[in-house]
Parts: sequence; C-alpha cells; structure tokens
Amino acid sequence: IKWLLKDEIATALLDVEPITASTLTTIVHHVSHSTGKPSCDLDKITLNFVYDTFQSYSIFMEEFAKITVPNYKLCKEEDYYYLVKENISSQSYLDIFPFNSCANDSSGINEDFDIPRPLNDDEKVKDDIASQASDISSVNGSVLTDGGYDEDVSEDYEDYEWLTNLDLKRQALPNFWLIMKIDHDVVTIYFHCRFLELPTPKVGIYLEIQSDVRDAIRELCKRVNQSLLLQSLYETKVCDSLLEPDDNFKEWHSDFVITSRSVTYNRLKSVEGLISENNIEGGEIVKFNAENPKFANGEFSCPVVWQTHFILHPRLKTGPGKSIISRGILALKNILDKFSVSNRNNMFVYKDQMNNVFYLRYAEIVMIEVLS
Repeated sequence: IKWLLKDEIATALLDVEPITASTLTTIVHHVSHSTGKPSCDLDKITLNFVYDTFQSYSIFMEEFAKITVPNYKLCKEEDYYYLVKENISSQSYLDIFPFNSCANDSSGINEDFDIPRPLNDDEKVKDDIASQASDISSVNGSVLTDGGYDEDVSEDYEDYEWLTNLDLKRQALPNFWLIMKIDHDVVTIYFHCRFLELPTPKVGIYLEIQSDVRDAIRELCKRVNQSLLLQSLYETKVCDSLLEPDDNFKEWHSDFVITSRSVTYNRLKSVEGLISENNIEGGEIVKFNAENPKFANGEFSCPVVWQTHFILHPRLKTGPGKSIISRGILALKNILDKFSVSNRNNMFVYKDQMNNVFYLRYAEIVMIEVLS
C-alpha cells in the first residue's frame, strides 16, 4: 500500500509546477527502489569511450545537451535532464519553469543557478498532489489490475481517450517521467509511467520515446568515438583499426606508392613523437590506447557521405600490354599523396574549412563494351 501511494504521488507530481530538483529527486528515488514494478524502469547505459580521457567526456556532455527527440526537448535542472513537450511557447514555458534551463534554447544550457528561487508553499503542493491523484483515480469506472491499479473494464481503445485528454491538460509535461543523470562513465535513465498496463497503443508511444532516448545516447557515444578517431587520423596520418580494419599495407606500400618512403616517413616523424621510427618503417599501427575487447575492428567506420566520378581518357586506361594500374589512377594518386594515410592501402584524409574530417578511397571501374 505504501508503494502504491508513492507511485500515485509520482504521477501527481507531473501536475505540480514548477519542476524542481527536489521533485526530480523524489521520482528518481521512487524508480530506484521499485525494481520489477510495472510503472517503473531504470536503465543504465555504459559510456564506452575509445580514449579514456576527460576530452571524451567533455565532448559527450557538450553534445548530450543537443539530443533531440521528436515532439520533445531536453531540459536541465541541476544534475538532472528531463523531457518536456516541444510545442510550448518560450514565454509560456518561462512562466511555468522560470529557473530551469532547456537544452534546445538558442542561448544554450544555463549553468548559473545563483538566482534565488521563490519558496514553494508546502501546503499548496500537498493540495495539488491530492487533487491530481483524485482526478487520475476517478477518470473511469475501474477494476484492479495485476499491478494494483484501477483499469477500465472495457478493452475498447476508444475508452482511453481520457489518456490523451490528460496529456493535453498539461502544457509542458507528458503522461510520464523520463529523467536522466550522467556520471563519468554511465548514463542512468529513470522512466516512470502510471499507465503502462493499460491495453492501448497510446502507452506504446511512451515506451517508444524511452527507446529512442536510449538509442540516441548510444549513437552519441559512438559519434564521440568517431570524432576523436578521425581527429587522430588527421593529425597523425595513422588509422586506428577501430576506424578501419587493417589491410595489406606492406604490399600496397611497396608496389603502388610513387613517392619515396622517406618523404612519408619524414612527415610522420615530425608529429610530436607519437610514432616511432620502427613502427613507421614496419608499417604497423600505433595505438594510443591498449587493445580493448569491448570494440571490434572497424566498429567506428564512417558511412559514405560523398562520391564522384572521374572519366579517364582511353589512353590512360588499362588494357592489353599495359600496366595493372592505369596512368590516370597513378596521376590521381600522385596528387592525393600529400593526404595519404601511412598505414592503410588507398586511404587519404582531409579536413575542410568547417573542421570536419573525412577519409576517402578510390577505385577504378573498367567498363567493357559488348558488341552484339
């Protein structure tokens, strides 16, 4: 009975304004102590960074505030992030939560919490909770579910239109709590929804939002790793196997590179001592971190974002009595050589004016004309 009362209070707090750190802490504490309960879900996402440095965490925190969820936006209150509806005007939101910061605001995350907050009227909060709990409990004629909740006897989905009306009643918060807290190596998601046992597709949407947030966090962690691997690739001209798997470097290096090995070696040797002479001469990858069994080779490879075609003149193509590599390809390779990656076959790295790093490869496609 005590747990049911706390769960009812957690739902009623959706209607208590403004959202404070104390309110969020109450929800977090309730979800944390409700393992296996139908209305509560706690999920921990480990942040597996390739480079275990403060830089990885800093980039993640900066980009985390930009996570977008359709029809929702991320807001921050002290150490907590939580979802609110996106379709509320800036002025109305300031009226509701004057001291919270929203991650999607143009001014960015507001980290200054020195502005004094007005004291909450405890009696008013209690009255609000009691009133909202009464409203929720009395929306339908009901029977008890397995979770101890009231549920309408009818299973017709149209009978749950009150669930939509309840959501529309609130200007900022939906019919659920989704709160996140970030530690140095893990993101904890606290999800609470009083209506998860109702047999209606409307509830499925809430679970999809929770799943979308989980996926967005994992994808962000991957992008942080990709960003640092690409930056390392550009600065050192050495490709980590986590970005692109090893290939037959020695064979390509001896047969296809036109410029001398010493030119490439001298360029790489000047990169602040990150690459030793023996490693470069042997064509081996220099790792900045120890082998990590959590990652597979090529796990952070990047998708193709641009491609183009160069039409070669017939005299530059391969053919009977000509070398395996056409003169056109060799000329292109000579031009791209200053962008070449030292330990990968046919791989080049480039940074544009927006500081975006790209790696590229080329392939010769021979078109054979068949005469009928």
